[in-house]
Amino acid sequence: MKAVCFVLLPCVFAFAPLAQAERAGVINDPDGFVNVRAEKSADAPVIATVKTGEPFTFEWENDADWYKVTLPSGKSGWMHLSRIRLYFTEKDLPTNEKDPAGESEIEQFVRGRGLDYAAVTRRAAQGDARALKQFFSIAQDADGAAAESIGGVPTVVYHLLGDEKFAKFLLPQPLPYRMMVRNRILSDGLMPPASVYLSRHFPLTAKALFQREMVDWFSPNDLYAIRKVFTDELELSGSKVARAELIEKKTGRVLLDLTPDDIGTGAQREGEALWSPDSKRVACLSSDLTEQRGNLFSTPRPAPLKKQTAVYQLSGDLFVRVELPLSEVPGRDSDTELERAILGHEYTEPTRWQKPNVLVLERHEYYETLKPTAIDNVKFESIHGLGRLYQITATIDPDGKATLVWKLRKDRP
Repeated sequence: MKAVCFVLLPCVFAFAPLAQAERAGVINDPDGFVNVRAEKSADAPVIATVKTGEPFTFEWENDADWYKVTLPSGKSGWMHLSRIRLYFTEKDLPTNEKDPAGESEIEQFVRGRGLDYAAVTRRAAQGDARALKQFFSIAQDADGAAAESIGGVPTVVYHLLGDEKFAKFLLPQPLPYRMMVRNRILSDGLMPPASVYLSRHFPLTAKALFQREMVDWFSPNDLYAIRKVFTDELELSGSKVARAELIEKKTGRVLLDLTPDDIGTGAQREGEALWSPDSKRVACLSSDLTEQRGNLFSTPRPAPLKKQTAVYQLSGDLFVRVELPLSEVPGRDSDTELERAILGHEYTEPTRWQKPNVLVLERHEYYETLKPTAIDNVKFESIHGLGRLYQITATIDPDGKATLVWKLRKDRP
């Protein structure tokens, strides 16, 4: 198996405070105007008034409730962050103007897909549905330098598009796509807290992306669905599944309580569901990817990140849980590499239904272990990463029991 070695050396890190970022803004207030104050207080004297549509600049500071604004006249004062909406123009979009330094990483990445980055982005900002799908897929898939190049551009696109048009585009999209867009734009340079910013300034969009209760994951025969209720509507961090139920779509009758098996937490709280083609079985994926402080060797030791799959089968007019013996990994006792290793994550995900009663899953495990290392006669312990990747084929019997066939594969690159 592949091992990745991280050398531990004594280091001293110094962090500079984040610099104030100057951004352009406009007001968003039902009264049509907002007062600019002399100090960071609603009781401070009013030194100017900003009307709807009048742009200004402001200094963005993390964890601040009041931002310093500068008007076109040069006068400056303070405005509460709840009244400020980011402001962009088409000049903030990428262009096809040639850069003497050559193509950017994101331009090269998009060209590899047979597309023109500037053209797709500009069409997306104008509301072209196909371009919007292409653009957000690009934003999601880009990594490394390409991801850095596109950072902030999704925020520009949907601000230019506007709340009504963006929500209209999102509503008919499949749930996994909507959740991808939500998680992408939340990390794309909004004023904190990002979910609150969206609910204030993009209420229709927020309604499409944040729901306290939802019914989705419909069966192919359109008879069944899954209903979930979350502990918090807007704040994803720490939000969990409070209730999950498999229901009859037409009547809402609960056919099985899924809550005990649903660990959905945070940005991935909604999870996924994969129905068999005959609608008699469903594989439900839930995830708890809550990052904890420290590394795997910290005290206390952080819990492993987890994605788990539970499978349910129709029995009469109700559903029952299928017994999946996923804890019984073949060859684990003889895997000496893992003897002192610590589990970092365990992801068990459904990939496809091979037959109506045969489910194929993928299981990826990541471990870390300490090994003695010496460099230039200096001895220390270094962290080595270890991975195990399995393909699991589960054949489900009518009585709700499953027979598993495990195939150990090479670790992911």
